[in-house]
Parts: sequence; C-alpha cells; structure tokens
Amino acid sequence: MIQDTSGVARGKLRVRIHAPGFHFTAYLRSPEVARLDQDGAILIDELHPDVRALAEGARSAMRKHFGRRRKELAREKIANWKKSGLYPYDSDPVNLVQRAERQVFDVIALEVSAGVRDFDTSSKRSQSLSFRLLREAVATGPRAVHKILQEVLDLSVEKKKELAQLLDRTTLEAIIEASRTVGNRLDFLRGLEILLFDKEVKKQTLERQQLHEILVDHTWVLGEQFALTASDRSLNTVLKRHVNMERVDLLPTDRDRMNRAPEHNYRQRVDLMLARSIPQANPARREYLIIELKRPAKVFDLADLEQVKRYAYAVEADDAYKDTDAR
Repeated sequence: MIQDTSGVARGKLRVRIHAPGFHFTAYLRSPEVARLDQDGAILIDELHPDVRALAEGARSAMRKHFGRRRKELAREKIANWKKSGLYPYDSDPVNLVQRAERQVFDVIALEVSAGVRDFDTSSKRSQSLSFRLLREAVATGPRAVHKILQEVLDLSVEKKKELAQLLDRTTLEAIIEASRTVGNRLDFLRGLEILLFDKEVKKQTLERQQLHEILVDHTWVLGEQFALTASDRSLNTVLKRHVNMERVDLLPTDRDRMNRAPEHNYRQRVDLMLARSIPQANPARREYLIIELKRPAKVFDLADLEQVKRYAYAVEADDAYKDTDAR
C-alpha cells in the first residue's frame, strides 16, 4: 500500500519479496507520494523511475527486517531446544570445524522444524532422535546429510531441493569435509604404520589379501599428486600381456581377476600391481602410476628392482604407448 505522509492511500504495489513463515501487509509512506500521485506517476506503477526507486527501497528495507526477524526467531527456537534438552550439543564449539558443524546443524534443524509436518508437536523422543541423526550426518559429511534429508525426514520435495541447494552453496560443508578428510587420513596412516612396522603384525601382513585391499583407494599415501588416480583399463590390458610370466596379480578397481594358467595356484604368494591413470591438464599427455607391492616382511633387493624395470620396459615398448606422450 502506498501512502502520503498523512496516511492517505494513493495506490498499491506488488511486494515481490520472499518471506516464508511471515504474514504481513506492507505500507510505503513517503512525502514523494503526493507529488507522484499528482503527476500521475503512480498510475503507471514501476514503469516510472521514481516509483520504481521508492519500491526497491521499501523492498530492501523489508528484506533486512525479515532477515533480522528470522535470526531472532531462530535464536529463540534454539534456546528453547537447549532449555528442553533437545539440542544435541552439550558444550560450546572450541574451533573452526566445530563452529562450522554447529552452524550447518542449526540451519538444517531450523528448516526441518519448519518443513516437517507436525515436527514441533511430535514427542520429545522423536525430535531428539531426529536431531541426533542430523548431528551424526553433519559430522560425517555432505553425503550423509543428503541421505538423511532424502530417506529419513519427511520433507516436501521443494524443501529437500531448497536445503540441498543451500548445502551445495555453503563453504561450511567444505570446511567440515576437509577436516574429516585430514582426520580420516591420519587414522589410516596410524593403522598402516602398525601393519608395516610392528614386529609381530608385519609378519602376518600379506600383499594380496591385505595390502592391495587397503591401498587400492588410498594412493595418496605416495603423495597428494596421486590422490586422484583412477584405475586405467587400457593400461591394465597392456600389463596383463606382460606379467603372466611373472605371476603378478593385477588389481583393477572393479576387483576383476586375470585368468591364470592352471599351474599357477592361488595359494602361492604372488606380487600385486596397481595400475592407475593420473589426470593431466594437457589432454594430449598421459601419465600413469604403476605400483609394485611387497609384503612388509620382504626385503627389497636388486632382483625386485629388475622386475619393476622389466615391467616398465615392456610397457614402453608396447604398441599402445610407444608413440604417445605417455609417462
């Protein structure tokens, strides 16, 4: 509603702002309204630049107002959850990652509270369970959050889409994901250290049944530049042509096993080779990583080095690679 300074209505404008959860009528009052009405500008609505400027100013003020109100209501709601024991965190965050987790949880929990039918009137046990699930999902990472939103919580399609877009845009999830990656890698390295260097354990650690299953998806242990390697089918094919005589078992990502000659008994201890491609900025250039694994108790000697060299020479001479810019 457009009013002059005395409160007399001179016309109407469309609100054109998004304020879910708020029911309101907006009044635009300005000393300019009387002049614009006298000039007939209000009749042509926002086609007149002065009317459009007034309308945009009013909309900007409303967006700020409802933004503040949403924050106030959110703080009140979270305070009530804490008071009633529903909030799944007991202490204040102590670092950047914990603050990021808490902020993501608060955003999702508030949306769930508003978007799930009868959530606020459901039992405290049900609400508490939902919040604990959300907390675990947020701590695990974006994929877990999406799974909870899609399969567990009874959100509308529109609300699920809105929340998914919000999570994709926020840098908070990136902070959490990066922190989890670092933590998981440190845990992995601690476990790998025991397998490789503990005097008793390393005697029992085998290449085929253990090391290859552990390392096939963790080539980053050799350096971050190898973190994005992927199984390469063409390279696996070439290697298979040359390693049968060496009794080497190739391990593609799909875990397919190469056909063996009858005399090659699976109970024999065999070496393991991982063949991976490394992404390159130049599509004409190809780079590969071939890993020859030995069990921890095996002492690497010149014969093993010669074995690896033979693989390299064989691949270099193969028709599939000898005339390409491959490393």
